[in-house]
Amino acid sequence: MSPKLLRNPDPTSATAIYECPVCNEEFTAIMYRIQHGQKSCSQKCGRVLSKAKQAGRPPNAVLGKVYSEFSPVDFKRICKQLNISRANHHDKDLVLMWNIRTDEMLPRLEDKGKKLEILGENEVTTMDRLKEIYG
Repeated sequence: MSPKLLRNPDPTSATAIYECPVCNEEFTAIMYRIQHGQKSCSQKCGRVLSKAKQAGRPPNAVLGKVYSEFSPVDFKRICKQLNISRANHHDKDLVLMWNIRTDEMLPRLEDKGKKLEILGENEVTTMDRLKEIYG
């Protein structure tokens, strides 16, 4: 799947306007690059294409959908729990405030609707391990 040529504004120019097969947006590119391997409009769309081609990761990759190997942070839940506006803070600031103000694990999108776990809950403490070893 390669970009679709929409128009060449100037026949003497080395650039043309293409349609990206991933995001369906128009972009200007050098024709030589398209003819010799450029498959998308940007690095982000190129990463999506490369992920979609990899076998087994994810098995049914869909072009245009972004895949990641980690669960994204649920920033809406952070703002709701801390009673603050997301418009006033960057994502990194929200994570830092969460870590300072709460003892709970960082909420992830995959855990939507689940109760938040307290950090270290159900884990064996250092003192418990020493008691097991030395009695």
